[in-house]
Amino acid sequence: MRNSVVSAAAFIFILAGCGAQAPRIELQAPATIAGGSGFQVRWVGPDNVGDYITIVPAGAPEGDWAEYSYTAAGNPVTLHAPYAPGQYEIRYATEKTDPDSTLGRVTISVTAVEVSVTAPEAVDAGVSFEVSWTGPANPDCYVYLVPEGAPEGDWAGSEWYYVSTGNPLTFTAPMRAPAGSYEVRFATETTEPDSTLAKATVVINGAGGVVLHAPADVTAGSSFDVTWTGATAAGEYVIVVPSGTPEGEWAGWEWHYVSDAGTLNFTAPDVPGDYEIRFATEATNPNTTITRIPLTVD
Repeated sequence: MRNSVVSAAAFIFILAGCGAQAPRIELQAPATIAGGSGFQVRWVGPDNVGDYITIVPAGAPEGDWAEYSYTAAGNPVTLHAPYAPGQYEIRYATEKTDPDSTLGRVTISVTAVEVSVTAPEAVDAGVSFEVSWTGPANPDCYVYLVPEGAPEGDWAGSEWYYVSTGNPLTFTAPMRAPAGSYEVRFATETTEPDSTLAKATVVINGAGGVVLHAPADVTAGSSFDVTWTGATAAGEYVIVVPSGTPEGEWAGWEWHYVSDAGTLNFTAPDVPGDYEIRFATEATNPNTTITRIPLTVD
């Protein structure tokens, strides 16, 4: 009898589930929003585990999602509009299906956002300069300096700052990079690759060459001085290595940063032979020799 009661209860539950109505879903959001702006979405829904609210281009395939917030985060939830203008949908979706199912949606129009960067027309290598900007001060926005025509989102190895750092931002023109046209770009991390929202061109004039001065011949184990003329930058150093040493190799050989003093004192290697005095930089990987002169150790 006990088993019969349990079975009947389960049967009634299944029937109720089959006849249950679809959950009530309501979404309230602005009809129009500027690109990159934050906005709130009020919602009515079941708030099940895995339910979330996202914004996607109108007509995006079922299960697509971009920026999102789980309903468990609260009511309202906060989203940010994409930077690209156009028609979008705010969707109430669930992770209970594959692909995720949309339970409710509402359209929203995203308008273009005004973004600009301003930089000097030209600067000399190694000189600091200011870049001012207008646009959204969102955590995903940053400004970076690259050679003109560099691939979109190619910021690795370049000088860059999140816009939250301040306005204006201070950059330093690369000391050893080739002279020519560069771009200051205002970009966002919200796309793959990162997208440029605005840019300005700045011409970087080349630095004068560096010339090393040292004796041509020294006695093994003796002390000698190395000096140089020309502009220098952080991360540049002088090193003495055997002739033919691979580029960037420094371990085991005497070296000194050029910022340490105007004259560097070295001790000649104990083993006689042909050597090189190299003026090099850590700004590349491997380190790059900017100039070199021969040294004979007797």
